Amino acid sequence: GREDTTTPWPIAASRAAAGTQVGEPPRFVMSGVCDFKASLNGAVFEVVGFTASGAAYLRAEVANTTQYIYHDLDCNGGGGGKARWIIGNHAPNTSKLVDLDDDGKCNYHARLDVALADSKLPPVRATWGVFCGSTWEPMVLNFVLQEERGANSSLMLNGACEGSSFFNGLIFDLQGKTASGSPYYKAMVNNEEKQSFYIYHDTACSGSAAPGEEAPVPRWILDESEPDAHRVKDLDADHKCEYHARTFEGGLSALPVSASWRMFCGTEWKDVILSFSADSHEAVVLQQGDFAVVAGAPLTSPLLALGLLSFSVLVRAF
Repeated sequence: GREDTTTPWPIAASRAAAGTQVGEPPRFVMSGVCDFKASLNGAVFEVVGFTASGAAYLRAEVANTTQYIYHDLDCNGGGGGKARWIIGNHAPNTSKLVDLDDDGKCNYHARLDVALADSKLPPVRATWGVFCGSTWEPMVLNFVLQEERGANSSLMLNGACEGSSFFNGLIFDLQGKTASGSPYYKAMVNNEEKQSFYIYHDTACSGSAAPGEEAPVPRWILDESEPDAHRVKDLDADHKCEYHARTFEGGLSALPVSASWRMFCGTEWKDVILSFSADSHEAVVLQQGDFAVVAGAPLTSPLLALGLLSFSVLVRAF
């Protein structure tokens, strides 16, 4: 038989997700969509409420549009449809069980034919049908719980362009702080070379500017060279700004959770949105009418274990 690629949100009764405050709705970072719908990769979907079936529905602001994820028992209301999760640009009518977008059609970006699970959320990882321009394609979509958290974390990253897919799913572990007080991270690639990659903040990646030259802009860097934690600028000591990717966004204290990065994509540099998610087994509670954090909750509570997402990055300089 065909392998079941659907991964539900597991029930967990561990500690509450660090950084998630009482009253703050869960947010999930999405990835895995084809190029035709690439703007959805890295989109941060926030739980904003519940529909009549009890399913959560989510909303994201994407490229000056609003996108939604919701569960519909029959998307055209004709009586013969399948229950499915839907990603589309119409807000669901939360008082309805069928045809929640009130269009009498099954018109959307993507769908996943599956009954509503106890978690009230779409699966962490599953094969969706995605409209990719001229045809519908099976695509494995991933969702991860996003946290605004400090530096004491391991991070899994998502959102790079094609060309360096081996970066997907790498976990960057906190190594310490550099002389500027900024955290830096290391990841290992599980290949024959056992390559290491680093993320760190550099106040001037080429060092001091020559007379008449403009000083380099401070930036976060993804590089294969280990930073010298005793330096505040040119941390890889190469007197150049060479790396796989960089962003000017964010400050010294923490990596931006989601930001625009300039990344080398095999033959050219591209702008991409990279999102960072915590690698953890912590959990948050999803409750109708309220969003709360719990610790030591009973297994009957609909806890959402923190998911893991991928982060892709690229190579070489500028």
